Amino acid sequence: MRWRWIMIAVCLALVGSGVFYFLETNRQEKRTEAPLPTSSGLQTARALSEAPSRLKSHLSPSYEVNVIKDVVYANKKNETEAIEPLKLDLYVPETHDNEPKPVFVFIHGGGYKEGSKRDAADFSTALAKRGYAVVSIDYRLKKDPDANLYLTLNDDYEDISDAIGWVREHSKEYGLDVGKLAIGGDSAGGHLAMNYVNQALNSDPDSVRSVFAIVDIYGGTMDEAIDGKLPPVLIIHGTIDTLIPYSQSVQLTRDLANAGIYSNFFTMEGAGHDYKNDLYKDMVIDTAATFLQNVIDFKGADRAPNVSSLYAISGDAFKLKLPSAFQPSDGGSRAAVFLPPGWTLEGAEEEAITVRIPAGLERGSNKVFVTSDPSKNPVDGYAVNVNVIDPIKASYETFFDRADGKVKTELTVRNETSQPFNGTLRVRYADRNGKENVFETKVEQLMPNISKAYTISDALSGKRILEATTDNGVLTQQSASKTNALLARHAGTQGSVDGKLDEWQGQTRFEADTVRNDNWEGEKDLSAFGYLSWDESNLYLAVAVTDDAQSQPGTGFDIWAGDSIQFAIGAADETGDAPGSYNEAGIALGDAGQVLRWRWIATLGLAADGSFAPNATVSRQEGETIYEAAIPWEELGIDSSRAANGLKLKFSLLVNDNDGGGRKGWVEYNGGIGTAKDIHEFGDVFLTS
Repeated sequence: MRWRWIMIAVCLALVGSGVFYFLETNRQEKRTEAPLPTSSGLQTARALSEAPSRLKSHLSPSYEVNVIKDVVYANKKNETEAIEPLKLDLYVPETHDNEPKPVFVFIHGGGYKEGSKRDAADFSTALAKRGYAVVSIDYRLKKDPDANLYLTLNDDYEDISDAIGWVREHSKEYGLDVGKLAIGGDSAGGHLAMNYVNQALNSDPDSVRSVFAIVDIYGGTMDEAIDGKLPPVLIIHGTIDTLIPYSQSVQLTRDLANAGIYSNFFTMEGAGHDYKNDLYKDMVIDTAATFLQNVIDFKGADRAPNVSSLYAISGDAFKLKLPSAFQPSDGGSRAAVFLPPGWTLEGAEEEAITVRIPAGLERGSNKVFVTSDPSKNPVDGYAVNVNVIDPIKASYETFFDRADGKVKTELTVRNETSQPFNGTLRVRYADRNGKENVFETKVEQLMPNISKAYTISDALSGKRILEATTDNGVLTQQSASKTNALLARHAGTQGSVDGKLDEWQGQTRFEADTVRNDNWEGEKDLSAFGYLSWDESNLYLAVAVTDDAQSQPGTGFDIWAGDSIQFAIGAADETGDAPGSYNEAGIALGDAGQVLRWRWIATLGLAADGSFAPNATVSRQEGETIYEAAIPWEELGIDSSRAANGLKLKFSLLVNDNDGGGRKGWVEYNGGIGTAKDIHEFGDVFLTS
């Protein structure tokens, strides 16, 4: 099927000249600061507390959330002709009032053949904390959805309609505002959300009359002509998405604009098919919440911003452009802008103002509010989510220097600001022996938008932390790399695969130190470390897992849902870049004591099934599970002739946790497996002698 995707510049600018502006200077809203310096008619500031409260009512995580799981909303025949109970999870904010809550229906992704309502737990909880009742639904999946795509989509549209029907039927029971309904999802779920509303506007317009917004997270194109009554749309997409090309989002945005549909776009720079990755997950929820707040009482594009979320650089300035209804009129109308503490207005043009962010280490999402003349009643307004990011963009490329046979690192830095950078860069890292080390270099006149590379004669193992200090001693950046680098030593005379770790002492060790479980209770609940080594025949892997309860009811494809390890490996190409394909496989200890193996993603010539056959053993004793495997290179889609000093692998590993009540979450070393399949989140492993 076809997919299209979007791209819009995220740093646009909005506001007018010859008007009065107001600055919020106290996050606790307790006092008003002194006037701003006047510039082109800019005058005094007012506290944020004077902005209309309705503009902020669904932007902050202010509520506790009650989750009602596994509610059956319909019973339908699936593709096997069996009756399947379709379930939803309801996330209800505890608002302690009698006001009905606006509703957001979330549809999970998975290519119409996999995935679960549980996949949206983090997003659903975060949005519910902001005052929305979130309904995350399961729907009928197909083993081969493309075999009859028309049937696949129509079954799923029917399920979505049933879920919305359930919301209406139970609105009084749970305090749901059926007159304010938004719908969205990721990947296949985004495609279903967009197309369900679009086709319903033609076939049954009353069923979607209350839908005020659609949130499409890299979800798909329109299968039919866009209806001119489609509600406002927010589209979110990563620039290096290899599953759904980012370029398709560009076309989708154009199509919406040509149809007269108001839309916003949020670009995840340098991200793949994964809106849950650490760099963007908070930005995504803040962007979605801001967009929904701006359109919940939509009055037209002339009263809404062309972006609800943008990037801005710490210590730099950005512009905001006013929609036409907020620009100065002949009658002398005034607009008001409210800024976070320390942010300043630097000037005004005819249609835009310039806002400067103070230099420092504060990062994350901030809100800027713009209202119409605050002396008039009622006051219109909207919010813009400003994502403050680092002034220096750093990337690390580990490489094998064939001249001296050593693994080294190339550090590339780019000045993202509008001013030259003069100062010192430091990179803190663990060397090849695991000892803490520091690389330091002086930087002179690194001009805006210019990159410079430095060769570091070490592998910079683990996560790397960059610090940038200006010449006047101001620490402006302290940022960690997203992925890890690792050196895997030759196995030598390593012993047999026996479920014991004695022979691994002295080999390269790594920690699965990123927790993906909101209910994690500490290291005894789930924690893991592992080892890698190699020889000319095999890649060797051992993982020691601390887990308070063992449960693995699956036997094949589904072992990921029980206690297990999953790992993904691909051999980098000759230039060191990520390969176009890789293998993802897993090992588990079944409840009957058997060792289970499965491959979910396969390179050419291999099968994504139970044919994965490494020499593997799993043992468990007193809350610790030991996984050990000798994996032939051919089982990883890698020619054994390439297994030599200097070969670069892309690698990720996670450990699943199931205490008997379903998959709770996982811990991981690198990303790219659990939240989405994205090789760009894998780390580097170099084979060394």
